[in-house]
Amino acid sequence: MEKLKKFDKAAYNVLQLISERIPGSSFFVATTRNNRFKILEKLVMQDGCIIPDGVNKPLEESYCNIVANKREPVLISDTSTNFLVKDLAVTDELKIGSYIGVPIMLEDGSVFGTLCALDPKPYVLKQEDIHVLELYASFISTTIELEEVYFRLTDYEQQMKKELNLARNIQRSFISDDMNDERIKIDFLYTPSSHLSGDLCRWEQVNDGIYIAVVLDVMGHGVSSAMIGMAITPILKSISTEKNSPFDVMNELNKSIKDWFKDNDHISPFVTGIYLLIDTNKQEIKYYNAGHPAGFLLNNDATVTLLNEGSLPLGIVSDLPNIETTISYKKSSEILLYSDGVLDQFMEKGNNNKVIPRLMDKYQQSVLNGIAFIPYLKEKINAIDFLEDDVCAVTITLK
Repeated sequence: MEKLKKFDKAAYNVLQLISERIPGSSFFVATTRNNRFKILEKLVMQDGCIIPDGVNKPLEESYCNIVANKREPVLISDTSTNFLVKDLAVTDELKIGSYIGVPIMLEDGSVFGTLCALDPKPYVLKQEDIHVLELYASFISTTIELEEVYFRLTDYEQQMKKELNLARNIQRSFISDDMNDERIKIDFLYTPSSHLSGDLCRWEQVNDGIYIAVVLDVMGHGVSSAMIGMAITPILKSISTEKNSPFDVMNELNKSIKDWFKDNDHISPFVTGIYLLIDTNKQEIKYYNAGHPAGFLLNNDATVTLLNEGSLPLGIVSDLPNIETTISYKKSSEILLYSDGVLDQFMEKGNNNKVIPRLMDKYQQSVLNGIAFIPYLKEKINAIDFLEDDVCAVTITLK
């Protein structure tokens, strides 16, 4: 009941309206839940009954006990002659001469409490006054229902936010930390369009001088995409240390995704991605691109190699074609991997066919001018009020 703040105001307004239509001098709304009689709101006119503040006592000590048990209106024209109430302490304490109480029934059939009119004099309240009280009791019931629904929804929303924040923290815990050693430096940006992201990025050193880096983008965004991404993460972490071939890793992921949804014809998710195996000992990169936007290798001579060789996204065909590409690089080269949410930031109205070259040019100019690309991209993202897609970008400096 502590939550029903707007109810208090509505109840007081109802009592004022009742006082204009019924000859009684005192009115109140009470709850009878949990076998307690608790007055929530009262209105006492001049020469009315004595109703103290904060009434909260056992239900059996009140007239409302009769109303709640009968689940119907109760009229007591003269309390001094009524055997049910004449000996109750409350009769003398409140100086009640006549009384009407009607139950406040909720939609589920339970009794919330009572709406009551009383007067110090007997025979003031009459049978015809019951109908007026019943009309207003119905209004109060609706007010309670609406406000309780509102607070249930509010509580649900708050609980959902807590759970989504927990899920977001769990999801972010799967992301690798920034890396900076004598051979490689990795920086990243990871920004969900909502609480959770359908993008996934990981990197780690798997052997002496050998590193892996991967960016995956689950179809769609939000909770469902994030759940698939979180399911992929432990599998990816396991097979990345077992397999030394980007094709083998992506093929295993593809099999897992196909297996998860083999019995569900209505859900056919697909995942785009690019997986790199970087051997700094040989200055060589092996990669597999599964329907993902092309990565960029910015060579130390300022030329750019597109990392776009590969196949369809994961989850579409049962067996991926073995199209693994190997390229060499020189020291001081740079790599950019990203999800398609990054491309959205470089769209131009009426000229979206060249969005990848536009991004590539911006990345190239940033590196050549000594401007870190991730902070630039982060500033660009932060200036946007609403992201339509998740954003993930990974930059790799090959020392």
